[in-house]
Amino acid sequence: MEEHQSLLQIVLTQVPVKTARLMAATQSDAYRALGSAPLLVDVQEQPLHALTMCAVEEDGAAVCRFEISHALIDAASNSVLISDLETAYSGLLVSGVSNPAFSSYIVEIQAGSKEESLEYWKDSLSGQTPCIFH
Repeated sequence: MEEHQSLLQIVLTQVPVKTARLMAATQSDAYRALGSAPLLVDVQEQPLHALTMCAVEEDGAAVCRFEISHALIDAASNSVLISDLETAYSGLLVSGVSNPAFSSYIVEIQAGSKEESLEYWKDSLSGQTPCIFH
């Protein structure tokens, strides 16, 4: 990118979501049902994320399958998302604590020195073999 260009992120206020609901007698049945249910995400269509939930009749549990394209989320972020969902579903979220807005993070990033950032990456990548994509 040219120096005068900047990255742009767009946050949609409404996003379509593909969902499916299943029922199963036991948790074992629920895992089998999710394993055999058709995938909802198709890279040729939008959205690139989906949720299939299977309610378990014997104990009221719910088993979920998240489908999220790697174009939307990386593996590290995905594990954080799943961990946060497990915490929330287990009722272990700390009440009264709010996370900073994403906009605050962007302001902090933009306030930093571009020269220091460039030097950091030059030092970090020094001596690394480049990987050229064709």
